[in-house]
Amino acid sequence: MTIQNTRTLISVVVPAYNEQTSVIECHARLTAVFAGIDVDYELLFVNDGSTDNTLSVLDSLRASDEHVSVVDLSRNF
Repeated sequence: MTIQNTRTLISVVVPAYNEQTSVIECHARLTAVFAGIDVDYELLFVNDGSTDNTLSVLDSLRASDEHVSVVDLSRNF
């Protein structure tokens, strides 16, 4: 008999279009919520063709937090 370790995984998809000033706060708030509960989580930020520095901010978040992934769309959809 095999006992599997199953944990809940929550994926949060966050669209971002010219959100350079708010993605850091969004990340901080989501991280604080997940720190208080016992689940695995991932934060998937989708850069929707931003023309500001949103992508660079998201790349910095991804570099510093293993829970963050980034999808960069080629243009605004």
